[in-house]
Amino acid sequence: MRQKRRQGDLQRALIGTALAGAVVGAIVSAATADHFATPQPVDPDRWQVLTPGTEQQARARALGRGTHIVDGALTITRHVFHQSDTLLAQVPSAVGGVELSLAPDSGPLRVTMGTDPPTFLRLGTDRFTATGMPVGWVESPERSYALRIADGALTIRSGDLERTVQAGQRAGRLELATVEAPARVEWIRLLDTEGVALLEVDYRGWRTERSALLWGTVAGSYAGLALGLVALGPRRSGWGVGLALAALPALVAVVPAQGWLALVERLYLIRTPAWIAARWGLIVSLLPLLAAAMLALGPLSPGRGRREAWLRLPVTLQTWAALAVVAVGLSWQGPLSAAGILLLIAPAWVLRGGDVEASGWLLRDLPALGAVAALGWGPGLLVATLWRLLVVWAWAGTLLRAVPRPAADYLLMLTLTLPIGAESLLRATYVGEIWRSERLGLGGDDASALKTTWSERCGEPEGPRVAFNGGSSTGGAYQFWGEPEAFFAAQAHAALCEVSGVETVNHGQPDQNTFTIARTAAALLQGRPDVLVLYVGVNDLLTRRSRLTRREREALLEQRQAGLRGLTWMVDRSRLITGLGLLLRPSPQTDEAVSEVPLEDARDNLTQIAALAETQGTRVVLLTELVTRELRGEMEPYGQMQRAIAAAHENVIHLDVSTLLSVPDPELLLIDRNHLSREGNARLGVGLASEIAGLLGWPREAAAAEPDEIFSPTSN
Repeated sequence: MRQKRRQGDLQRALIGTALAGAVVGAIVSAATADHFATPQPVDPDRWQVLTPGTEQQARARALGRGTHIVDGALTITRHVFHQSDTLLAQVPSAVGGVELSLAPDSGPLRVTMGTDPPTFLRLGTDRFTATGMPVGWVESPERSYALRIADGALTIRSGDLERTVQAGQRAGRLELATVEAPARVEWIRLLDTEGVALLEVDYRGWRTERSALLWGTVAGSYAGLALGLVALGPRRSGWGVGLALAALPALVAVVPAQGWLALVERLYLIRTPAWIAARWGLIVSLLPLLAAAMLALGPLSPGRGRREAWLRLPVTLQTWAALAVVAVGLSWQGPLSAAGILLLIAPAWVLRGGDVEASGWLLRDLPALGAVAALGWGPGLLVATLWRLLVVWAWAGTLLRAVPRPAADYLLMLTLTLPIGAESLLRATYVGEIWRSERLGLGGDDASALKTTWSERCGEPEGPRVAFNGGSSTGGAYQFWGEPEAFFAAQAHAALCEVSGVETVNHGQPDQNTFTIARTAAALLQGRPDVLVLYVGVNDLLTRRSRLTRREREALLEQRQAGLRGLTWMVDRSRLITGLGLLLRPSPQTDEAVSEVPLEDARDNLTQIAALAETQGTRVVLLTELVTRELRGEMEPYGQMQRAIAAAHENVIHLDVSTLLSVPDPELLLIDRNHLSREGNARLGVGLASEIAGLLGWPREAAAAEPDEIFSPTSN
């Protein structure tokens, strides 16, 4: 009777903890639903989203980047190692007016509009500022703003407050970004110079799916039930242990959405959205509590039946081996699986001596064998190892009494298998390809970093060869994904083919700078190109990620590798070690970060390339990247440095990009701070073709066609 009463009390207590957990889970998920729910994508017909420093595989809409429609607002989030996304309005004519409203929890919104030069505004929920204003921040009475360019001046209005921000303005493109906390726009309206609406969107009705509320309730009920089992179950561990384990999912649940975005970017999880990472984080955080609940219930513990020595039951070992062979056969992966048979039968061999209930142990080990059979050697090995550790914990008392030494050996083997299982799991996922030191720029052969973005030949095979190199402005940038012919290298090739046969190779790729180009210079010049065009500068001076320059980080890496001579091969090849390095790398400090390649380093890199090119008989054309007006002061010393190198080397010339573009205002050919539009690439390609023709001894005029004859731009 007393036993039944205890069981009834336990059942009621468990129901109570489950209900309490469901309530807590519902409350937490309601407050943090946006962290786990799937947001809505931005309409590409309205906005072009430009993401800096992002690998091209991450260009799809739902890959954890910082711009989405979340909880009734267009949300733009700053990145970890780069600035925020930039939203470029896709409208048919110049923007002369903007009306918008910020969400109450919005950070400052950065707005760029107008020309001659463009005005940069920061709009907050209670104040605003802009370039050209004689004072700093101005308090605004409302969260809504109206920006208008009229009579050559840009004015801003919020409620009854109206200010003239900057004179000498003309209507132009519109860009949105953020600089601090996520900027959230509830509604926005774009107008032309006549006041006609070009774009009008109200995001307040675009609500994020709330299925996370249901997930939180269910997860909370399971967590509450597990907590009750840990504290009150047959093999109770106490409220202290239970609450400590329950704190893990609670902490994971309150991590903000920016935290998950930081995680996926820090770890280069290019195919994992931030909200999916949040869900997996929540699931993993629940596992220790659920494991403790299983231990508290006692199903993994030894039974009270007859105990038999392992040596007296060879059939048990045979059965184990047979099951291991079946498991391996279902997930066969060559020699690794053959060696895995020994790993799977290890507990039967190690614990073969002593008074242990063999059948009970085998029964509890079946899930480990099944995990390998069902999941393979990637996830399966890690799951099997974790499960066996849980069983060892449940059998700890019996093992210590019966087979203390073999049990210790088995525990050591499981501990050593954990990193192997983690490595197998990582290699079975897409990060097995991503987390390679040579791919992430953490080491490897210099020549392996040289890639070809685009190549083409016209005319005879023995014709001259022209090579291009640079960063994303030269090739591989996001704005022309899948259209390598849109970049100026291909445009120059088309113009040169009108004159004679030529082979053109474009090695430009995102994030490349003169440091990486100099490291691959030997491979770049191995084909002895007649002309090498370098369009560089922005990734050298304006990219700031660390308190150390690219060269200093390379030297530090070499020192570390020298101290780990025997382990270097393993460090370079281990996905687990690479991932831990990515996770622990320091975030860039904006105030302390320095240029990736300072001016002196860039001079050394370009001088090295020029000297090597001279030995190969290659003419080098140096171009300083075109940037927006507010950045030209920072880039001017870079252009002077390139001109000095050209003066010191007979095989080097420096060309002015603004002159090659042949337009009154070259900045109109940019779609952001440094990437050229289609028309800009077409014009630069034709201008370069004329100069390259001269270097090849061809008539310049023949290659100086109008851009529209080579490529007809349809949009930016």
